[in-house]
Amino acid sequence: VVSTAGTDVEYVELYGTPELSLDGLSLVGYEADVDSSGLGGIDTQIDFGPGDALGTNGFFLAGTSLVLVEYTVLPDLEIPNNTFENSSATYALVETASLEASELVVVDGVHLTDSDNDPSLLAEAPSVGPDGSFLPAGARRVEDGVDTDTAADWVFSDFSVPGPNNTPTAGGGDDPGSGGACGDPVTAIYTIQGSGDASPHDGEVHSIEGVVVGDFQGPDGLNGVFVQESDENSDGDPATSDGIFVLDADVGADVSVGDVVRATGTVSEGNSLTQLVNVTGLLNCTADAGFTGTASPSAVTLPVASLSDWESTEGMLITIDQMLYASGNFTQARFGEVDLSINGPLDNPTNVVAPGADTLALQDLNNRSRIQLDDGSGAQNPQPLPPYLGAGGTLRTGDTLDGITAVQSERNGTYELHPTGSVVFTRANERPLTPPDVGGDLTVAAFNVLNYFTTIDEPGGECFPSFTPDDCRGADTADEFDRQRAKIVSAIGQMDADVIGLMEIENHPTDVPTADLVAGLNDAGYGPYDFIATGITGIDPIRQSIIYQPDAVTPVGAFALLEQSVDPTFIDDKNRPVVAQTFADNTSGALFTVAVNHLKSKGSPCDDVGDPNAGDGQGNCNGVRTAAAVAMANWLATDPTGSGTSDVLIIGDLNAYAQEDPITALEAAGYTDLIEEFVGAGFEDGAYSFNFFSQSGYLDHGLASPSILPKVTGAAFWHINADEPSGLDYNNYNQDALYNPDPWRSSDHDPVLIGLQTGAPTGGAGTEKAIEDLQSLLPTGDKNDDKRIGKAIESLEDSLSPEYWAADGYLTEKGKKVFDEHKKAIKELEKVDAPEASDVIAALVQVDADLAQGAIDIAVATGGDTKDITKALKEMVKAEHYLNKGKPDNAVDRYKKAWERATKAIDDVRFATFNASMNRFNAGDLVAELAVPGSPQPSVIAEIIQRARPDVLLVNEFDYDAGGAAARLFQDNYLSVSQGGADPIDYPFRFVAPSNTGVPSGFDLDNSGFVGGGNDAYGFGFFPGQYGMVVYSMFPIDEDEVRTFQNFLWKDMPGALLPDDPAFEGPADWYSPEELEVFRLSSKSHWDVPIVTGNERVHFLTSHPTPPVFDGPEDRNGTRNHDEIRFWADYVGGEDYMYDDAGVYGGIEGGARFVIAGDQNSDPLDGDSIPGAIQQLLDHPKVNDKSTPSSLGAVEQNDLQGGINESHLSDPAFDTADFSDSAPGNLRADYVLPSKNLKILDSAVFWPESTDPLFPLVGTWPFPSSDHRLVWVDVKI
Repeated sequence: VVSTAGTDVEYVELYGTPELSLDGLSLVGYEADVDSSGLGGIDTQIDFGPGDALGTNGFFLAGTSLVLVEYTVLPDLEIPNNTFENSSATYALVETASLEASELVVVDGVHLTDSDNDPSLLAEAPSVGPDGSFLPAGARRVEDGVDTDTAADWVFSDFSVPGPNNTPTAGGGDDPGSGGACGDPVTAIYTIQGSGDASPHDGEVHSIEGVVVGDFQGPDGLNGVFVQESDENSDGDPATSDGIFVLDADVGADVSVGDVVRATGTVSEGNSLTQLVNVTGLLNCTADAGFTGTASPSAVTLPVASLSDWESTEGMLITIDQMLYASGNFTQARFGEVDLSINGPLDNPTNVVAPGADTLALQDLNNRSRIQLDDGSGAQNPQPLPPYLGAGGTLRTGDTLDGITAVQSERNGTYELHPTGSVVFTRANERPLTPPDVGGDLTVAAFNVLNYFTTIDEPGGECFPSFTPDDCRGADTADEFDRQRAKIVSAIGQMDADVIGLMEIENHPTDVPTADLVAGLNDAGYGPYDFIATGITGIDPIRQSIIYQPDAVTPVGAFALLEQSVDPTFIDDKNRPVVAQTFADNTSGALFTVAVNHLKSKGSPCDDVGDPNAGDGQGNCNGVRTAAAVAMANWLATDPTGSGTSDVLIIGDLNAYAQEDPITALEAAGYTDLIEEFVGAGFEDGAYSFNFFSQSGYLDHGLASPSILPKVTGAAFWHINADEPSGLDYNNYNQDALYNPDPWRSSDHDPVLIGLQTGAPTGGAGTEKAIEDLQSLLPTGDKNDDKRIGKAIESLEDSLSPEYWAADGYLTEKGKKVFDEHKKAIKELEKVDAPEASDVIAALVQVDADLAQGAIDIAVATGGDTKDITKALKEMVKAEHYLNKGKPDNAVDRYKKAWERATKAIDDVRFATFNASMNRFNAGDLVAELAVPGSPQPSVIAEIIQRARPDVLLVNEFDYDAGGAAARLFQDNYLSVSQGGADPIDYPFRFVAPSNTGVPSGFDLDNSGFVGGGNDAYGFGFFPGQYGMVVYSMFPIDEDEVRTFQNFLWKDMPGALLPDDPAFEGPADWYSPEELEVFRLSSKSHWDVPIVTGNERVHFLTSHPTPPVFDGPEDRNGTRNHDEIRFWADYVGGEDYMYDDAGVYGGIEGGARFVIAGDQNSDPLDGDSIPGAIQQLLDHPKVNDKSTPSSLGAVEQNDLQGGINESHLSDPAFDTADFSDSAPGNLRADYVLPSKNLKILDSAVFWPESTDPLFPLVGTWPFPSSDHRLVWVDVKI
C-alpha cells in the first residue's frame, strides 16, 4: 500500500516459504521522474539483512510506524514515512548484488500506474491501475501465493484506513500454547514498564500473569486486553505501572474482566503505549487452573503534578473521584473520544489572560487538568450512534460526570481512559433554544458559516483562484450541500438579525453562493433578505459577504474594501479583504457602518513575511493579524464608505482571542470589545464562540467605535455550534441518525449578535435617559439652574412609579400622571439656559407622543370606538401644532388627552381560551418546529385564532421553555403570517411562566413502587414544562403585578379533598406526610395576569386542572381536579389562605374585574369529574353566568357520533371537546367566565358545522388541530 486517505499508511507484505531468509535481497522502487534513463531511476531501496526472514506463517511485513497505529500490527521491519511516492512506479524484489551488475536479477515485481500510457519500467512486472483517474492505493494478490506474472494476479487496495481488505500480516507463528503454563515463572509487569516513559525491555519476549481489568478484544474493540498485577503482587512503587496492554489478544483463550491470565509476547512501544505484541500465548488461568486475584483501581487526582505522572498508571485501572466536565467533543462521533477536565471546561489561555508567561502557565495547568475519554473501540464512526450522547442526541461542552473508573492508556502521545462500565453524562449546559435577547431596535450579527460553497468539491469543480477542484471546499456532494444549506438557513433564519456579516463564503465571481443563501432564507419564510453584491474580493478561495433585511435597513452608498493596495501593511495573501458597508435604519434614519473581517488564521506559518510563532500562545501570524487590525482602525477612521458617520461596528472572525495583540490594538484605537463589555470573560460567563483542541474562546468579535457604543444595548453569542459534537454537522460520513436540518452544529463557530438602539428610547427607558442626561449637567455653575434641574429630575422620578407603567412604552389605567409629571419637568427646564435642557425637553415630548400613539394603535387593533379614536388623532394634530409654536408643555397636555381618548375608545374585549394540543414529546421539539414556518398543525391552530380574533387569549397545552421562544416563534412565524387567507393577528404582549408538568418530585406519587416518570412529577409530563400554557394579549400586561401559584401546596388549602388509599385505614392517606410537604396543588400552575384594557384592569385568571382520570379507586386526579377548580372560586370569593410564588397571601381585591379561563377538564353533568366540581365556578355569586358559549357544530357532531353522547345530560351545544365516542364522549371542558361586573355581549365556541368551509380546521379524528375547540366571550369594559 503506497497511498491512503489522510496521511499515507505505507507497507509492503512479502509471502513465501516459511522461515526463508531475505538476506541479500532488496525491495526497490523505480519511478520515471527520477532520471532520464529508459529504465527509470531508483527512488526507493530497502535492503534486507541476516536477521530478516519470512515468519513461520510465511509472511514478512515492512511498514511505517503508522501500521501499528492503524492496524495494531507490528511490522517486522519499520520503514520511514513517505518511503513510497504517490506516482507511477515499479516495485521489485531483487538480488541486492545485481543492482551493481550489468543484469538485474528480479525475484518478483508489480507496477502501479495512474495512466494508461505509462508502461511498466520492468517488462516482467504486471501493470496495475489506474483506479479511475488516480494511482491505486496499492495492489494485493487475489489470493496469497497466486503468481502467474500477469495483472490478473492483482486487485486494487483500499484508500480508506483501515480498509476492509488492507489489513497486513506480520511474520510469526500460530501456536497459542507457547509461553509456558499458568504459574510458571513470569516477568513482573512493573519490571517491563520500568519507571521511565518507555520500557527498558522494548523488543524482548516476555511472559506475564495478572488480572484482566479491561476487556477490549475483537475488531470492534482495541484487539486486546489490559492486564494488571494483582494487589498482592504489586510492588507498591508509585513510579512504576502495574498494568500493560496485550495486543492481538484473540490468540488463545477468550477472557473477561476479573480473570487471571497469562500472556507471552514481544514488548513494544506502539502508539506511545507499552504493550505486548506478536502474542504467542494467552491462557485463562482462572478457567484453566482456578487462579483468582484482585486488581484494585488507583486513585488519581487532577491536576496531575506532571504529565509524566500518567506513565505510572499506564495500563492500570484508575478512579478519578472529581466532578469532570466535557471540555471537547470534536472526535466524539468519529472515534468515540471526549476530553474531560476539572473545574469546568478549559478556557483557551489567551482568551482570559495575557499572552506570554501567564498564558504558558495556564496552558500548563490546562494540560495537567485534562484526560481524554475513549470508548475502547478502534471503530470509526461507530453505528448506529456514537457513545455518550444525551438529550437531543448530543453531548455539549460543559456536561458533567460525577467521577469515573476506567483503564488508563495512551495513544499517539495522548493519555486516555477506556471505561469499563456505563458512562452517562449529566446535561449541565442546556441548549439555548433561541438566540440571546440583545435588546435594541436593530440586531447586527456575524457568523462564520464554514466554507459555504455552491461549487461542489468534486472532480471538475472550478473554484477561485485556480478555478480547479484544488480550491474548492465545503460540501463534497450535492446531498452534503443540501444538508449544509438546510442547517445554515435554519441558524440564520432563527437569528433574525437585520444585518449579518458572513465569513467563509465561496469567493465566487457572480455572488452565486450569497444569492443562494438569501434565496434559501426567503423561500423558508425568513426575512426577506437581500445582499451586498461584491463579486470576487481578494485572492483567497473564501471571502466575507453581507446580507440584510431591507424592511429594516437600507444600504447607503457603495461598499468599501481594505486590501493591500489601500494599506501595504494589510497583506492580501494572508488576510481576506475587510468589507465595509454603511446602512440606514429605516425607522430612525440613523446611519452605522459594519466592517466585516476574516483575518489570517493560526493554522499555517507566516515565516515568509518575517512573522514566526513567538511561542507566547498567540500562534502563527500574530504580527500579520495585528498589523491588519491597526490598518483597519486607521482605514475606518477615514470614513471609507463616505457616509459621514463615525458609528462603526467591527465584526467577524479575527482569528485572535480576546487578550491577543490584534484585539488590544483595536481597543487602543478606541474600540470596545462588546463581548467583554456585556458578557464577561471565559467559558463560565459564556464568552466563547469556538472550541479548539478542547479549549474554548472567542475568535468571533463585535467591537464598537466610541460614538456607537452608547447605542449598543447588548451583545452575546448564540451557542449552537462550539459546544456541539462535529458529528452533528452536514458531512455524510457521520452517522445518519445524527443529522437534523436544524441550527445545531451548522458551523464550527457560534454567531455573535449585537443589539443597537438607533432611535431615541421610549417609555420608561426614555424617561430614565432624560434623568441621566440631566444629572450629567449638574452642577451647572448657576444655583438657580441647578435647582430647576433638580425639580425636573424629581418630577421625572415620580413619573416612573410602577403603578403607572404596565410595560415599557405602555401605561396602566393610572398612567395619565406620567404626562402631568413630564409637564412639570418641562416647565422647569424651559427656565434653564442650556441647549442640553432643550434636548431633554424634546426627548420627553417624544416619549409622551409615543405613549399616546401606542394607546391609539391598541384601540385601532382591537376595534375600539371610531369616534373616540378620531378625537384622539385630532389631539395628536393639536399637539404638533403646539410644538411648532414652541409650546412643548401644551403639546404634552394634548398627548395626554389623546391617550385618554384612545383608552376610552376600548369598550369591549374578546377573551378566549384554546387547548391547542401544541405539546410535543421532547423538550425543545416545539421550538424547533415553530422556528420554521409552515408546519401543518401550528398553521391550522393559527388560522383558527386568526378567524376568531380574540383580544386576549389563553393557550393550554403549549410546551413551556424558559426563554419564551416557542411563544415568540408561534407569533412571528404563524400568527403574524396569513394562514388559509385569514388576516394575520399580532399580539404585542405575552406571558409565559414555568409549569409543574414534568418537574420531578423525587417521590413515588402513584405508589407504583418506582420513582420516576410522568406520574411521579408534580404534574404529569415527560419533561419540565410539557403541557404548559401561554397568554397572548393585544393589551398591555402589568407584569409587575402578575401572580403565579405554581408552588402552593395542596395540603395548605383548608378542607382539601386529599385522596384516600382504600387499602388502608385512615383518611387522606394516599400521599405520605413527607409527600404532602412538597406536593403542589396546581398540575400546571394558576396565574393571575392583570390586563390593562384601556381605562380598566381585568384579572385574567388562567389554569389547566388535571384530567379527573388516569388514576384508581383513590381518585387522586379527580380530587385534585376538584380543588384546582375550587382555588379560583376561593380566590375571587375573598379567601386569604392562598400564597403566591412571591410569598404574598390573599385573593383578589373586592370589586376587581376578572375573567377565569382555561381547560378545566370538568363538565357540569357528564364525564368523570367529581359532581359539582365545575359548579364551584358556574354557580359562584361573583361569576357572570348570563351567557353560555355554544356552537351548531357541537350539536351536529353529537348526533353523528352517537355512542355515549346519547346518554349525556348536558346540552351538546355547549360542548367544547371532541373525545372518544365510547367514553367519555364530547364534553364541555373549556371555559371563559367573566366576573358579574363585566357585561357579556356575545360568546361562542369555534366549532363549525360540516358544511361550513371552515369545518376542515376542526375536522374529525384524527384532528388537524386539536380535540378541543376555541371558546370566546365578548365583554363590555
